[in-house]
Amino acid sequence: MAIIIILVWCRFFLTVSNTMIAGPTLRILGAMVTQLAQFVLIWLGVVLFFSTLGQIWFGQLKQFRTISGSFETLLYSVFGAFDKTWFDALGDRRVYGIYFLMVYLVTNVLLLTNYVVAIMTDKYAVL
Repeated sequence: MAIIIILVWCRFFLTVSNTMIAGPTLRILGAMVTQLAQFVLIWLGVVLFFSTLGQIWFGQLKQFRTISGSFETLLYSVFGAFDKTWFDALGDRRVYGIYFLMVYLVTNVLLLTNYVVAIMTDKYAVL
C-alpha cells in the first residue's frame, strides 16, 4: 500500500511539473533542496546549542532536566507553547531564564527565518 501511495505522489508531481503555474515553482523548490538541507543542519545546531545551555544552566527545572527535554521545550516554544512561570523556581535567577528564552526565540524566529527567506529569494532570482 505504501508503494502505491509513493507512486501516486511521484506521478502527481510529474504531471504537475509540466503545468505553466506549478512547474516553475517545483523547479525552484528542487533547486532549493540542498540549501534548505544546509539550513536544517544549521537550525539543528542552533537548537542543540541552546538545548545544551538550557540543560546546563536550568537543569534543576523539569523542562530542562535532560538535553532531549530541553530540545523539546525549545522546539515547542518556537510555536508559542511556553510559559514564563517555568522559571519561578529559580527565585532571583528567574530573569535569566526569561532572557534565555527571549534570546533563543529572537535568534530562532527572526534570524533563521530571514535566512530561509534569503535562500528562497536567491534561488528565485537565479531561476
